[in-house]
Amino acid sequence: MTHIKTGSKLTVRHLNSSGKWTALHASTTVKKGGIYGVHVKLSSKGAQQLRVAHHNTLSPIVHVTVT
Repeated sequence: MTHIKTGSKLTVRHLNSSGKWTALHASTTVKKGGIYGVHVKLSSKGAQQLRVAHHNTLSPIVHVTVT
């Protein structure tokens, strides 16, 4: 994600089983240099897809497997 100001709020979105992206109760802010990090605890097991969003700006999709 580029061109997002320091201090901007980012939210984590999850692709649910019905194919819709929903916001999780996880967020973070952009730090100096465009750096950000966030921890998410997922309860559903198996393959999951996540991305970070700031309004209409979206990160690439991250694929994780919850065991």
